[in-house]
Amino acid sequence: MRVSSVLCKAFAAVFTALFAWVLLLAISHSAISDFYLPLALAPALVLLLPLLWKKGRAFYRRIPDAVLVRVFLCLCAAALFGMLFVSYRLRLTFGADTWDYARIQIDAYHAATGEGGIPFTYYLKYQNNQLLLLILSLLAKALLWLDPNAAAGTFHQCAMALNCISILSAVLLTFFSVRHERGAHFAFLGGLMLLFYAPLWLYSPIYYTDTMGLPLIVLPLFLYTRLKAGRTVRNIVLFCLIGVISAIGMKMKASIVFILIAISLCVLLFDRLRGKWYLVPVGVVCLALTSVALQAGIDKTLRFDADDYDAYGFPYSHWVMMSFGKSGGYDAELVNYTASFDSMEDKKEAVAEKTKELLENRGFAGTVRHIFVTKMRRTWGNGTLSAIYYLDREPAEHGVFQRFFTQSGDRFRIAYNGIETFHLLFLFFVVLSGLKLFRRPQGGVLTIMRVNVFGLLLFLLVWECNARYLVHISPFLIMTAADGMSALGRRV
Repeated sequence: MRVSSVLCKAFAAVFTALFAWVLLLAISHSAISDFYLPLALAPALVLLLPLLWKKGRAFYRRIPDAVLVRVFLCLCAAALFGMLFVSYRLRLTFGADTWDYARIQIDAYHAATGEGGIPFTYYLKYQNNQLLLLILSLLAKALLWLDPNAAAGTFHQCAMALNCISILSAVLLTFFSVRHERGAHFAFLGGLMLLFYAPLWLYSPIYYTDTMGLPLIVLPLFLYTRLKAGRTVRNIVLFCLIGVISAIGMKMKASIVFILIAISLCVLLFDRLRGKWYLVPVGVVCLALTSVALQAGIDKTLRFDADDYDAYGFPYSHWVMMSFGKSGGYDAELVNYTASFDSMEDKKEAVAEKTKELLENRGFAGTVRHIFVTKMRRTWGNGTLSAIYYLDREPAEHGVFQRFFTQSGDRFRIAYNGIETFHLLFLFFVVLSGLKLFRRPQGGVLTIMRVNVFGLLLFLLVWECNARYLVHISPFLIMTAADGMSALGRRV
């Protein structure tokens, strides 16, 4: 057996075991939260879907690939109008300073109009929001150039529209990436699952890094599918682009770096381009150079210097410390603790001491339970990926959508039962996808997706966790689930 097959089987075994545990935690979260209906519906669907597939697969396979592609494009066009409508109805009040998303929208509009001050100390702490601030301020400036009298509400709606386009462009890129390797029939089924994945619709009014960064994680994968054996110059150019786009994506979500890691592993170990090792350092160098150049440009635009970062910046270890806080997520008390020190060196020392204290207070067994139960359940247990909580913070209206899709809505349980049912179903199919990889080790698009999902899972074990952080890998998560569902369907 090849080394690549052994490594792939080892990865598949750990992947399957961890996601089986995630599934159990998600089930326990439903039970603890008093949502028992998904626990009955999800197993029923596991039995029903393969039977439906068995009945209809002969007809489905006769549909030409070109027809499926056209139908999917039409569905995406229709979904754009639907998502624009949903985002408007679920929109939050502009200017209500509730959390980071609201902070950035206000600051971007003020940067464009020149009204009000921008709290630059915030962007020195949270550097992942710097690029988004510039993008949204450019959008506001373009809007004001077209219409000098454009109000904040108009900017709010344009930004939501841009967010919807960002989400659906990621769906399309995912569809075409998977189609290149698995064919239109699999891509169509997986694309439908992704297109109607509830969290993407629920986050459509929230133009934050989770959704605005979606195309930046899928585009490198799409470029990977364009690599061809024997086309050295073409492949080098494409790998340069993969490195550049990954670097830009990392300015919104640091975990986007996993896409370059996953692609590199496939090229080195499993790929049709196996032996073309020189592509990997090309991508890494381009990522490093782009990261340095992009940060320099951002600092110049925002007028930040080394002294500013030393005085107001947070060390990366701060988010590791927060991961060992009470919930494993955001902790205002720990944020204030880190901010109370004057220099970066003092902050690093204080954070290290505090982290050590938190670990000692829990002990080894308590820390293991905190990581593998408290944190993982908080991250993977909510089928809406916490959208119901964020949509409940200063909604712009209190209509039918708020009744179903906010935590305080009187019809909330109806919608949540349905969303949670499919969440459990998808996690079950992800486990099946891992088992399939164990039986048939291989590289390619689906393995790259699995590595990304797995990488984020591990990353969030030691980093501040939040279910919202799963939004930007939802294309990979859902396509992995589609792979598991198709594996089950073939065995019926």
